[in-house]
Amino acid sequence: MRLYITDISDVTEDMFNTGKMLVPEYRQEKIDRYQYMEDKRRSLVAGLLLNYATKDYEADNPEYDIDINKLISEVPVNKLISRYDKAYDYTIKLTANNKPEYADKNIHFNLSHTGDYVVCAISENAVGVDIEHTRKNYLKVARRFFTDNECRWIGEDENRFLRIWTLKEAYSKYTGQGIALTISDTEFRYEKNDKGEDIINGYINKDKITNINIVQLNNIKSEYVISAIEKTFY
Repeated sequence: MRLYITDISDVTEDMFNTGKMLVPEYRQEKIDRYQYMEDKRRSLVAGLLLNYATKDYEADNPEYDIDINKLISEVPVNKLISRYDKAYDYTIKLTANNKPEYADKNIHFNLSHTGDYVVCAISENAVGVDIEHTRKNYLKVARRFFTDNECRWIGEDENRFLRIWTLKEAYSKYTGQGIALTISDTEFRYEKNDKGEDIINGYINKDKITNINIVQLNNIKSEYVISAIEKTFY
């Protein structure tokens, strides 16, 4: 799994117009449906970043422009535009759960955005990603949807809430079922493995979720939390 992140605040009017002409028609139509310019920029950058990530992944030669914890590549908007390659605008279809995926490629992707950032996760296996930086009424949300163990671990710490919330969102996007169907059934715990190393484990109705790889980046850009989950076969 590879992760890519882009700052949308750098998008100028000229960049927006140039980038919009590059992306496929379905992405242009999606951009046009948004009312506010900030949402239009996010949608545009999502399309540009997916193209870049797909090309980078298929080339098997990732360009880690700015290395954050050696797990995520930060790519500026101007590079997304200059490196755009229509040959990697593969046909996208929706699964039975309305999860977008490539129709004829064994490449899985997922996109998320909040505030000034768009994130793309890409893998040869099913994948889900979420990024968050703040949440209104987070304690109320936790008490309603999180397990007792999760609520005790969170206490009144908003960062801990975001770490659990992004895990639940990423898992729902990984399965394609949606957060409404998975939020109350899943539980995430920060535990130790046999070597005493810190790990994150997921559970459904107290049964451990197997064959998944969990990556979490905390305090990215001082305030953002990113969680990504992909299917594994070991």
